[in-house]
Amino acid sequence: MSIKEEKILVIGISGQVASAMQDALSTHSHTVFCGRTLEGAKYEGRLRYRVLDLAQISEIGSILKDESPSIIINTAAYTAVDKAEEDQEKARLINTLAVKKIGEIASELDAIVVHYSTDYVYSGEGESSWVETDPADPINYYGITKLEGERALQQSCKKHLIFRTAWVFSDIGSNFVKSILKLGTEREVLQVVDDQFGSPTSAREIAQVTLEVLSQLLAKRGSIDKYFGIYNLVCEGSTNRYEFALKIISLATDIGFDIKVERFVPVNSKAFPTAAKRPSNSRLNCARLSSNFNIESTTWEDELAYVLNRIKNATNDQHPS
Repeated sequence: MSIKEEKILVIGISGQVASAMQDALSTHSHTVFCGRTLEGAKYEGRLRYRVLDLAQISEIGSILKDESPSIIINTAAYTAVDKAEEDQEKARLINTLAVKKIGEIASELDAIVVHYSTDYVYSGEGESSWVETDPADPINYYGITKLEGERALQQSCKKHLIFRTAWVFSDIGSNFVKSILKLGTEREVLQVVDDQFGSPTSAREIAQVTLEVLSQLLAKRGSIDKYFGIYNLVCEGSTNRYEFALKIISLATDIGFDIKVERFVPVNSKAFPTAAKRPSNSRLNCARLSSNFNIESTTWEDELAYVLNRIKNATNDQHPS
């Protein structure tokens, strides 16, 4: 069976992964995107869009049953990491209870659920890359709700794919790449933490790998139960925030951004205190993904170059010379 024959429902419209998923599925005639608002809809007329607020748990069942998809891809989440420390009820509602409901309805429909989780479920200690079987030990409330969401989905729906990812960036929304790029055009000196390590990962890579995994899964013969479960999904390679920022500015300079920053200062995370503690080690090992689906990840440097060019081209379109 081909993924082109499947009806896909994507929860999320305006987020980074949801936007990349719209690009990846723009010619897929059996896809509906559902979001809290329709802001961010990119392919009206080619894709269908519906309003769905995950905070309204009762709406989830009615819309999923009405659409009756065979694949549900949940890109939506409460991602305000610091705010989650205070707004715990809302964070748990979106990241745990809504995910549980999605799993329950998917099980009734016999649908596959794809759900995205995070490196924040790990403790963030040490220097080794985390594998899926390492003990989960989140260090902030956001991570706790994401871990609870994973477990709720595992318990409510047998046919699930949970992708743990990290340091997501794209040409839309708020992310580290866009923040550094903006600061780099405004300031001459930038302070960047150098004690947080991870694998920068583009939303495009996440979307493409997801659809490749689903395509392979649907094409397999016999039982596919052993392929469901948790997978780490990040771009190839790792770095720290400081080196990542240097690369962003270097590539941005090469393609013609008006960069003002002249000096970078590496600092400890303590220089930027936050309400929620951040993990120092977000390196993820993707060997299981590679072994089960023969996935070869794109390097984070290549994806960064792609995203910066997208931002540059969009800027040129808005301000033609």
